[in-house]
Parts: sequence; C-alpha cells; structure tokens
Amino acid sequence: MNGSITDDNCIALMEQRQVLDGVESDTSGWSESDVGEIIESLAMLYGDRERRQVVGAKGSEWIRENRTWAIHAKALSAFVLGLG
Repeated sequence: MNGSITDDNCIALMEQRQVLDGVESDTSGWSESDVGEIIESLAMLYGDRERRQVVGAKGSEWIRENRTWAIHAKALSAFVLGLG
C-alpha cells in the first residue's frame, strides 16, 4: 500500500487505554482514545487555520489514494485466498 499516516495528514492520538471485553462481542486488543486528548487536538486545529487546512487537504488526499473500495477489496481478497 502506498502512503502512510504522517503529521501533516492526521492528528495522532497517543493516549490510549484498553477496552474491556464486551459481553456480546470480543474487543480483545482494542483500545480507545482519551477524550481530553481529543478535545485538545480539536482545540489546536480550531485555533490554527493553516494547520487545519493542510491536515484536511493531505488527509483527504491520503484517503482517496489508499482507502478506496478497490484497494480494500483487493487486500481482503488476498487475505481470504491466503487462508486456504
């Protein structure tokens, strides 16, 4: 897959805590972001128009180039075919 997540195409949330296993679903290995960190990140973007525009434009470009249905279908197909 081309491209990667970088500081100019997203805001990385580093404060994570493990999600406890759910009663009806397996959430082992999942984590959730800290609400305070999310608020701080949003406030930073709200106050920095230039950074907000760069992250938005670059993030949108990354999604269009790396997260299309065709790319996802190809990766999923390869995974499923590799199981057999």
